[in-house]
Amino acid sequence: MAVAEPGKPLEVAWCGDARAYLLPETGSQLERLTTDHNVRQVMIDMELEPGPYARNRVTSYLGDTSPNPPLGSVRAPNNGRLVLASDGAYEPLEDAQVPIAEYLMGRPPHRAARALVSAAIAHANDRADNATVLIADLVSRLSESAQWSCF
Repeated sequence: MAVAEPGKPLEVAWCGDARAYLLPETGSQLERLTTDHNVRQVMIDMELEPGPYARNRVTSYLGDTSPNPPLGSVRAPNNGRLVLASDGAYEPLEDAQVPIAEYLMGRPPHRAARALVSAAIAHANDRADNATVLIADLVSRLSESAQWSCF
């Protein structure tokens, strides 16, 4: 989830195996804003080698009723291209070593979302998962418009 309030920094909250990325207005270097909530990330944080299915075991989820559910939040710049993606959208491209940024540049948000999802499906092979992407072109706080697209 991403929330933008006029005059305040953009807040991005997540859990499970969803990610948020930011592509700055200038440049092609995609920045990952979130940290995965899965066993693979726990192993990496402990400087251990994760097993082949460690990314499939999530460590947080919507609906967790524990007193302190492990949710993440981060503040992000209010400009650039924000990408919210499910694991079915980013993992097939990561596994194939295909840069996500190349699908985000030079296209309006709805075309970029469609291109990214189509590429993820094409690279998923027999391990296809839901591939969902939301892309928002954020503009500076002085302007009141933003373009959103989801595929």
